[in-house]
Amino acid sequence: MKQRHHEQFQALPDSQKGIVIIGLLLNAIVTVLLQTTLAVVLVRSARRSWLHRGEGTATAVRAAASPGLVLTAVAVAVHRWLARSAVDAVGSGQARNWLARIDQWIDDQQEREA
Repeated sequence: MKQRHHEQFQALPDSQKGIVIIGLLLNAIVTVLLQTTLAVVLVRSARRSWLHRGEGTATAVRAAASPGLVLTAVAVAVHRWLARSAVDAVGSGQARNWLARIDQWIDDQQEREA
């Protein structure tokens, strides 16, 4: 599958290759930020749980389950779903249509500026 994606990438025009590279870079940045945030939130939740461990299991769990933990977990799940959808779009060929539309939009913007 990776070989097929590589071949599809190599067949793209240079402008579309640039769009793909920017998308991959943005995905990498978002992934690092989300994973770092998740790690920090998990450590904070574990600390809160540890501090409340003497008050019972239910209290320790409630102390650990913060809104930040829930929001971060949802954000990570949504990001993974979007990334999976993008990979599926590449596999089905739908991504080529998206790239063509983005490429056309860029061309239109350049014409307006000229």
